[in-house]
Amino acid sequence: MKKLVLLTQAILLATALYPGIVSASVNPDIVLNGSELTTLEAKPFVDAKTGVTMVPLRTISEALGTKVIWEKPCVILTKAGMKLTVRVDSSTVMIGKGEKQIGAPAVILEDRVFVPLGFMFEELKAQVEYDQQTNTVRVKNGPWEEPYNRAVELMQTGEFEKAIPLFTKAIELNPDCVDAFSKRGACHEGLKDYPAALVDINQAIRLNPEYPNAYNNRGLVFWDQKDYDKALDDLNMAIQLNPDFDIAYHNRGMVYADKKVYERAIADIKQSLELAPDSYEDYGLLGFYYSQLKNYDQALKELNKTIELNPDYENAYINRSDVFIRINDAERALKDATMAIQLDPKDPLGYNNRGIAYYLRNETDKAMDDLNNAIELQPDLSEAYFYRAKVFTSKGDKARANKDLEKAKELGYGN
Repeated sequence: MKKLVLLTQAILLATALYPGIVSASVNPDIVLNGSELTTLEAKPFVDAKTGVTMVPLRTISEALGTKVIWEKPCVILTKAGMKLTVRVDSSTVMIGKGEKQIGAPAVILEDRVFVPLGFMFEELKAQVEYDQQTNTVRVKNGPWEEPYNRAVELMQTGEFEKAIPLFTKAIELNPDCVDAFSKRGACHEGLKDYPAALVDINQAIRLNPEYPNAYNNRGLVFWDQKDYDKALDDLNMAIQLNPDFDIAYHNRGMVYADKKVYERAIADIKQSLELAPDSYEDYGLLGFYYSQLKNYDQALKELNKTIELNPDYENAYINRSDVFIRINDAERALKDATMAIQLDPKDPLGYNNRGIAYYLRNETDKAMDDLNNAIELQPDLSEAYFYRAKVFTSKGDKARANKDLEKAKELGYGN
């Protein structure tokens, strides 16, 4: 009967150094996630001085989904927001901003960095078993990864309430998982639970103060609460930590737009496009921002590009119809607004813009119907009240026109 030694975290924490989890008398074989690593460029070996099994860091780390960067004399490992810095010829590992002894120094042999196998369990949160009979080490992804990966999938489809308990499970199994805290915070932000979002994201930053995603997510929390200065501080930090972070440029551009600093918004969205050229949403934002600066030719150019990349992007038709309204092209405004309504019959802006287009064409009854629909769908849509007032005026109903004008003013139209 085969004898398996399961390395539990409790055992590892009970010892000051990584045990010779695999204090084998001969060099062991490695089985990773059920497949034997027969093509290792550098074979594991047992250190004669310490009795600790040493394994090739890059091969196993990458197989476990960890990003590996060589910055001589250090190897930097990142996974799910966790950051480890291994220094060759040192038994000290940097974990975030802290340090930890790993029991035996990392060494270079055959141009490969080797570390104690126990490092894989403790710091990369992998599962390790040793089969003494066959002298085989079995390594597989840690149990925290299954709920974490499933939570990420749910988060990406907007199912935040389902994702949160799975992130919680991942955190219970791996309390050092920076990204689980950061993403759980983002889920709370998506549900407008801002205090819970900040608690989680702040914990992510405490675990890894150099994790740009956490600053990006916290910036979004502050942006949602219209605390633009704090949002910009965090998004600036995200970009400082990762100058190629296209999403952070995108988000910072949107914050600047909310502050009506459209020139800086445009610069950030352009930088986002430099990094992610096929982002149709960014072209749409450029179109909107140029229209706010009254650069209608450039706005149309960007919105045309958006629709070319995604002909079903309803928001682009909304914004392009708005540009056509501004340049008094009622025909094309009507066509785009109608397309927007077909793509999303519940978006009030489609009815609002089509109502305005009908008004410009002097089709007041159709204009009234669409503007009524817009107000029914969004009772605080100030522009719809303003143009409905114009329709009432054209029909000679001054009382209701004045009432709508007062409502539009109350809602901030023209400010």
